[in-house]
Amino acid sequence: MYKKIIIFLVIFLFQSGLLAVEKKVIYDFENDKEISDWDVSKGGKLELSTENVTSGKKSMKVSLPVGEYPGISLRIPKGKTLDWSKYDYLKFDLFVLDEEGISFEIRIDDDKSISEEPNDVWATWCSISKVGKPNKNEIEVDLTLLTVNDKSRNLNTGKITKFVIFMLGPSSKKEQTFFIDNIRLEKD
Repeated sequence: MYKKIIIFLVIFLFQSGLLAVEKKVIYDFENDKEISDWDVSKGGKLELSTENVTSGKKSMKVSLPVGEYPGISLRIPKGKTLDWSKYDYLKFDLFVLDEEGISFEIRIDDDKSISEEPNDVWATWCSISKVGKPNKNEIEVDLTLLTVNDKSRNLNTGKITKFVIFMLGPSSKKEQTFFIDNIRLEKD
């Protein structure tokens, strides 16, 4: 009897939106404009694809060359910032073709990070190591726990100046092709 009541209450709360997760989709890769907001390593390619879609009708196909830290980066104009402070998580769907999976880093800088070459200071920005297994993955970054690499301060998620995804180790030593879709911010 109690089980049925609890199940009914949970279903009711989800349907009424009281247990719903607040979500903001940043990139769903449904048009060329969304692709044009991203840069890719020299020799790499970004394109819209109808393969490995998790939201909408298209995804972003990423082809990376062999190189030192090949990757993609969101183009944030100098002097501008992104405000992710109202959210708890950054999430995106990643479809990996490599049978061995991929190892990669997510780099996030804020307005106090020193990130312009040649004075790129690792200690002043945040780096999160991730692994993408073969096939579909949901990648999650807990924004509430981000600190700069030397742990001297919390990253200011209200003033994001750089967002980069790049390959590490063996994953950077061979060409990689993978798909990204549904980049989003979520709040519990």
